Amino acid sequence: MDFDPARHPLRGHLRSVAALAARLARGRGVAPARARAAGLLHDWLKPVPPRALGRLMASAGVRLDRASRGAPALWHGPAAAALAPPRAGGRDRGVRAAVRWHTTGRARLAPLDAVLIVADYCAPGRRFREAAAGRRLAARSFPLAVRYVVACKLAWLRARGLRPHPATLACWRGLWGRGARG
Repeated sequence: MDFDPARHPLRGHLRSVAALAARLARGRGVAPARARAAGLLHDWLKPVPPRALGRLMASAGVRLDRASRGAPALWHGPAAAALAPPRAGGRDRGVRAAVRWHTTGRARLAPLDAVLIVADYCAPGRRFREAAAGRRLAARSFPLAVRYVVACKLAWLRARGLRPHPATLACWRGLWGRGARG
């Protein structure tokens, strides 16, 4: 798969997420260059139709959990992580992990994971009010912004009668401590 963010159909989104991720990375123990790479890679395979994405994942040996197998909207993260070109950040395990988990989150978010989740949800091109609120919150309290974004994702799913991915629930619980409930 060719990776060229300058010609990508989602190039505006990829660039805005990369720029916001690089800004959010500062002061969080994450190199801005790693955050930028994760931002550019996170949705690069999103435009690929599910059938073709399934073939790409099979050829790369990507194994999906049961909850993800039935949710093609989640496939682009694991596929992009597995197929990330080395020159675009694909050698960096942390970048690949952040890309892999950017849609669902996971129980113990690494700092780069959290940066990408917030940057993707709150990128300047996002026009819904929760994104703008998340950007304002991230400027004041990044930990609260991470919780806010995950809460918004859970609320969106529940409002549509969709079951949250188990990794998203584990992420939520992890953000509030071991005994917290989603």
